[in-house]
Amino acid sequence: MVRIVHIADVHLGYCCKNVGDKSASREQDFLNAFQRVVDYCCDPGHHVDALIIAGDLFDMADPPSDLVGFVQKNLSSMRQNGILVVGVPGTHDAYGYKSCIYRKNQLEGMHILVSLKEPFIRELSGEKVFFYGAAYIPGVSENHFKSFSPFQEEGIHIGIIHGSVGLPHHWEGRGQDLHIDEHEIARSNLDYVALGHFHNLKQMTCGNTLAVYPGSLEGKDFSESGQRFMVVVDFRGKSPHITPVPVNTRTIKTIDINLSNQPLESMNDLVTYISRTYSDPASIISLNLQGACQFPLDLEYLRHALGDQFFYLQLKDSTTVVDSDIVSSWKEERTIRGMYVTTLLHKIARAEGEEKLILEEALKIGITSFMEASP
Repeated sequence: MVRIVHIADVHLGYCCKNVGDKSASREQDFLNAFQRVVDYCCDPGHHVDALIIAGDLFDMADPPSDLVGFVQKNLSSMRQNGILVVGVPGTHDAYGYKSCIYRKNQLEGMHILVSLKEPFIRELSGEKVFFYGAAYIPGVSENHFKSFSPFQEEGIHIGIIHGSVGLPHHWEGRGQDLHIDEHEIARSNLDYVALGHFHNLKQMTCGNTLAVYPGSLEGKDFSESGQRFMVVVDFRGKSPHITPVPVNTRTIKTIDINLSNQPLESMNDLVTYISRTYSDPASIISLNLQGACQFPLDLEYLRHALGDQFFYLQLKDSTTVVDSDIVSSWKEERTIRGMYVTTLLHKIARAEGEEKLILEEALKIGITSFMEASP
């Protein structure tokens, strides 16, 4: 049985500014995840024959020397343990750039493929394996599968490409994508296509071909939530069977918290509730506070009070105070704040869409100001 580990979108050198003063620690997480993959492959008990890197090993085309040294050290370990490493350039470390790391021959032990026309052939665990790889080149939209057909020779035939099979909605209109059609993959008659570029795990059966995105090894932002994986591919004959293996150091999570049914009367109550229920010092968390809240939220206070409960915390206020006890009380008053609350409630009742959201936010701000002036 041939066993191959498939990874993509490692993005070594990614600048993690989105986690503030935790950026250096977060950047180390990316190195640790790659190291974890290498250690898995080099463990004799896992019987790995080869590692496929389907693009964007680096977050830039010309990485700094210390990063290149880190990768080269790991490639040397792989070679010493008899593990084949095959990869293609991605979009961030694209082959079209003159300064591209893959043009400098600095990564000894990694076989870089740039065209589907000529396969890289090796015998692994008694099976002949054909690797076909295509490089993304900025400004060139070559259809790599247009005239492709694998060698008519017995063995396992694997394609490696960094591109887009369909587009996520928020990626539409991007120019830096190598577009691939599922029908083209089906016509290729390959046994397995190792994809890179999309950062979430996805597998597709295209005709007789299994195509897989393993996703990123570490989430870059909140669109890459949940566990991150390397994919272990076992070929039983020519049939690939995949096993996603978690590899990330930290998990990104988005959590919706409905405050409507919680007996919370103050910010201190809210801090205590979140600490007891959601505290996770190892994870990167986005808390979306929803529902009716009995008091205006102070996100800065909340962020400061919960700072040590999470590796990194993002807060979003989607609550409403329209039906809160304080609004119900104030709207009966013959005071300025009573008039303010009543006027806004009437406008909110008639508004729709974005206007309604703006008015509700104005109500929150007004209540906070009145409370600060006269608690």
